Amino acid sequence: MPAASGVPVSVGAGEAEGVAGSGVGVSAGSTRDEDFLEDIFVTSTHSYIMFFTNKGRAFRIKCYSIPEASRTAKGTPIVNLLQLQTGEFVTAAFPIGKELGGDEGYLVMCTRQGIIKKTPLRDFANIRKGGIIAQNLKEGDELISVELSGGSDEFIIGTREGKSIRFSEEDVRAMGRAAAGVRAIKLDEGDAVVDMSKVHRGEYVIAIAENGMGKRTDEEEYRQQGRAGKGIIAMNITEKTGKLIPWHKLDGGNKNAAALEALQLLADMIDKALEAGRYVGKPFKEDFPLLEMPKLRDVDLSPTLTDEEYREQLKKLQKRLGELHNVIYRKKIPVILCYEGWDAAGKGGNIRRIAKPLDPRGFDVMPIASPEPHELNRQYLWRFWKRLPRTGHICIFDRTWYGRVMVERLEGFCSEKDWKRAYNEINEFERQLTDWGAVVIKFWIHIDQDTQLARFTERQNTPEKQWKITDEDWRNREKWDQYEVAVDEMLQKTSTKNAPWYIIESNDKKYARIRTLKIIVKALEKACQEHFEQMME
Repeated sequence: MPAASGVPVSVGAGEAEGVAGSGVGVSAGSTRDEDFLEDIFVTSTHSYIMFFTNKGRAFRIKCYSIPEASRTAKGTPIVNLLQLQTGEFVTAAFPIGKELGGDEGYLVMCTRQGIIKKTPLRDFANIRKGGIIAQNLKEGDELISVELSGGSDEFIIGTREGKSIRFSEEDVRAMGRAAAGVRAIKLDEGDAVVDMSKVHRGEYVIAIAENGMGKRTDEEEYRQQGRAGKGIIAMNITEKTGKLIPWHKLDGGNKNAAALEALQLLADMIDKALEAGRYVGKPFKEDFPLLEMPKLRDVDLSPTLTDEEYREQLKKLQKRLGELHNVIYRKKIPVILCYEGWDAAGKGGNIRRIAKPLDPRGFDVMPIASPEPHELNRQYLWRFWKRLPRTGHICIFDRTWYGRVMVERLEGFCSEKDWKRAYNEINEFERQLTDWGAVVIKFWIHIDQDTQLARFTERQNTPEKQWKITDEDWRNREKWDQYEVAVDEMLQKTSTKNAPWYIIESNDKKYARIRTLKIIVKALEKACQEHFEQMME
């Protein structure tokens, strides 16, 4: 039973007495402070145990050379059994048969820098007491995982940044001990492999991050790829989750045992997280392709349209939008339209002109108010996730998740860390939507202060419009300068190439409606064309 610090202990079979199925079990071995049991395997005293180290060396000893001890003993330090160098430690250990030779199989090795190597097991038939080189490593690299294979197995590799790749062992040709190996996964700068595991049908893969967050996934969801690719996302890595740590495989054939092992792994990580205290994420920097946006005060609000121009263009654009709605439904392209803007800027009238030509079965308008109590108990984007459209449908958000960096920021409904962190959270959220295939368009409906005052006054003096004006509207108007600073920062930090912001000049409502329709029609025509080109490839 090797422990994490490299302390093996040999226990006689008689010591591991049977226990009833519902029992609590017996101690399998004591550990030193801050040590824990790493692996358990059953073997005979005359079988070999092979050890592999981070420096790419292999050792082999007879099982009987490990001093037999009682079930509760702490074991023997590995340095008393293997001639390890300074800074060298065991990364893999497993029993093999009494004799090596013939075609028993292969050893598959993987390094921190994503280099994989397959060597026939017979090449390790003669190992000196001082060990032999199992894999030549580049400077700064180290061996992290070794598996026995039959020559046609599949392997999955995970990285610190949450990437994974699954490929067939047959993609890796057999090579001698002196070889360095070939690339298993193409790593991004700063990334590194954390683990490699052999895949068995029906198993689960558990990915756990440094800060105690984890997920369990059926192995079938990791599709097979070719060796040396960039892989797929196995887990979204953020500052909150921390980097990925070595993977854990669970036996899907025994669901009770798999559930128990998963619970134990998560309980250990939760204990560590509790010791560290509640985590509050800090703002973090991630590069998104941002578009240059003007300051609100620099936007020209003078454009207008005559009534005749407005009616002519409105009829033409609404007809085209209705046609495109049918096309995106058939092509299953989801569309998300986001409206933000000043009070009395004309958002409602703008949305009505967009909605009029649409098939009512294929769109929804989502007016967003302050979160409900049950929504406050969840991550703030949760309430928007559940309102997203189905494929082929359009969802129009009247107010959006950007309240986090505007009203919640200015009214103190969230902490400074929360709203500063939200820029990247929102960019990541919208990137996931566009990666899914959605068209995301964001409008800031813009007016000047004089226009807002005129519209407020009209509403207040017109009985049938008085319901539109509230004390909160007047209070927000007093904070115009503060809101302008927040909006400028929002536009600068969240107008990405995949989900751009459009500032709509709305001193003339008719001009604003036509400009918005033109932007939407152009974006949907582009999405339909790109869908057609992808189908032709």
